[in-house]
Amino acid sequence: MVQANDSSSSHPLFYYTVSYTKVKQTMKKFLLLVVPAIATSSSDGTFQQSEITNVLDHQHASTSSNGSMANHHTACLALASFSLENFDFMMHRNGEPEACGVAASSHAAWEKVLRDASLCDKQQVDKFELEAVMTSLLMNILDTSSCGSTDDATALPGLPGFCDMGPNRTVVQEDHEQLVRTTYTQSLPCRFYTREGLRITSLEQLQQAATTVNQNECALVTDSDTHTCSVAATSTNTTIHVYAVPAGRVFMFAPAKVGEEFHITHAGAPDAAPIVLETLSISPRVFEIHNFFNLSEADELIEKALSETSDTMGLHRSTTGSINATINSKRTSENAWDQHGVTAMRLKRRCMETLGFDEYQEHLTDGLQVLRYKHLQSYNSHPDYLSDAPNHWYNYDSGGVGANRFATVLLYMSDVAENDGGATMFTNAWPHDAPPEVTSLTHKQELDLFRSTDDAPLFTPGSWEEALAAMCQRRFSVKPKKGKAVLFYSQFSNGKEDKSAIHAACPVMRESIKWAANLWVWSGPRAESKVAPRKWPPSEDELEAAKPKQLQAYFYNSKNDPAMANAELFWTESSFWSKLGPGESAGVNTYKGHEWTIQVNGKIVQRISITDELKQSYHI
Repeated sequence: MVQANDSSSSHPLFYYTVSYTKVKQTMKKFLLLVVPAIATSSSDGTFQQSEITNVLDHQHASTSSNGSMANHHTACLALASFSLENFDFMMHRNGEPEACGVAASSHAAWEKVLRDASLCDKQQVDKFELEAVMTSLLMNILDTSSCGSTDDATALPGLPGFCDMGPNRTVVQEDHEQLVRTTYTQSLPCRFYTREGLRITSLEQLQQAATTVNQNECALVTDSDTHTCSVAATSTNTTIHVYAVPAGRVFMFAPAKVGEEFHITHAGAPDAAPIVLETLSISPRVFEIHNFFNLSEADELIEKALSETSDTMGLHRSTTGSINATINSKRTSENAWDQHGVTAMRLKRRCMETLGFDEYQEHLTDGLQVLRYKHLQSYNSHPDYLSDAPNHWYNYDSGGVGANRFATVLLYMSDVAENDGGATMFTNAWPHDAPPEVTSLTHKQELDLFRSTDDAPLFTPGSWEEALAAMCQRRFSVKPKKGKAVLFYSQFSNGKEDKSAIHAACPVMRESIKWAANLWVWSGPRAESKVAPRKWPPSEDELEAAKPKQLQAYFYNSKNDPAMANAELFWTESSFWSKLGPGESAGVNTYKGHEWTIQVNGKIVQRISITDELKQSYHI
């Protein structure tokens, strides 16, 4: 029996590094020998000898897996490589387009904080140390009345009270033990992001984020009552817009008006065009994600769902429930699960990159759910935010220290004719440009208007389907189109549920079939994580039940099919496992949802998704 990968989603990879130390040392000696004049004072614009070394070291600065800036000089000397003078920090709280404060930075202020944190002489400052330094710096240069907590009167004043939400509201993520407390208040630090959701993990990234106040962040919203630059800079300094996220919380995009765009250049788009978020609604917070996935990826997900033979992973009647899945009479669609397929994993990683995660974290995601809606199938109004399970140890209260679904990325994988329904409708929202005579309609008036349409005979009078179809006529909704993706949030930035995100899948009418897929991202570790939030200590049996169970799968070539003479077994599509010629077999330890493929001469001839049976056999 050989051991497959554990419950993580990617196969182990090995990375090799090449050292350029000798090359760099040679270059330093060469420059210092042939350009001795450079070793003069820098007052006339030339570099000092130490600055040559700094520049060369900066050219070789590398970012390690934890975001550290690896220089052969100390952190304080490395500051010489960065233009940190004349910076204005335009500070935003997470999810807020309006700036909460502005403060000028300086080289001296940075050096003081590094020295006070005993980091000045370190050769590496990792992302956690940098975040503590930035939090301490901003505490020093911001007014103490700026950027504090907006919902906790007992919090520390100013930025420390915003960054550290206290033991009753700080979600423990898997990197919690790596957080570095601030120097002056010993409080937890914020994480810092650009407007587009790029986490700032190094001084290089901070310098790249330093731009003059640009049109995207200020002039774009001049016709709105809300302004992203409501706190004006007091000088002509270069301005860095920084979005602070409290310890344990998750980044949220902060649009000021419908139509505002966010160009996501740090996430890997499937094609040449970059991913762009276009704001569709402020409340609920909804975006269309342009260029998120392509038509080929949509077809791959559908093909895999249709070919899946497992009762639990293949297409079956959709269910609801956070712990025990149950049939819901008001959800009539079908769904399949794709937990570790190649396309599904590619999309899950892209989703997390787009939403501001600098590292992929499987414990913050669900499996990708593929949906099929046929004639008159729908899903009545519901939240993606999961209800608490009273008798279960897991804590779903994301407003406290619990976790829940935070964001949904919905993929539309087929076209639905213009008048055939199938839209995603947000029950408590109206289109932003709807006139008062529409937004003032009562549900009875909506129903009376619907009953006068040609679609009314399709539904039983008084049924929930008829009521849903009536609301779908005028409420804020997103129409399906193959290749379109939509993002919406089920929580506010402080973790509390956003009930305006309640939504429904409108009935599909006439001949259309709607294919879609859900990607859910959580605000904290799911139940299988070692730091999953708990209402009370779970029993040993409950802990065991939450863990992914190792299963045994056996693959046999029964010699009955000559076409399988050169069969080979692969984990996913690309990781060769063993030959599986006539009469040969292979046994593996694996996990539910893992995908294995049988390939012949490089072509996939069979896909196998592991079910939850302890021992399972597959014959080819």
